[in-house]
Amino acid sequence: MKKRNAQRPVEGFRAIHMPRNTRAGIVLAGLSVALGFALIWYMWWLAALSFVGILAVAIFHTFNYDRDFYIPVEDVVAAEDARTQLLSAGK
Repeated sequence: MKKRNAQRPVEGFRAIHMPRNTRAGIVLAGLSVALGFALIWYMWWLAALSFVGILAVAIFHTFNYDRDFYIPVEDVVAAEDARTQLLSAGK
């Protein structure tokens, strides 16, 4: 970027879309470990239970519509202004 003399944008920022933290990934991972363990050791009751659990968690997670939020434009501008000041002070 320095070779092309690119300039950092200092205006025209938009709100940033961010995902919320959910437990779905760690729960799916744990159930998958249980499923793998059960399949290796032929524990069919645990394999069936963990497979049903994986399906239930995955389906439940698809109905969670409150999974995202936006960082407001004002916060983005304030953060970029602070970063610009820090960068200019370091020169």
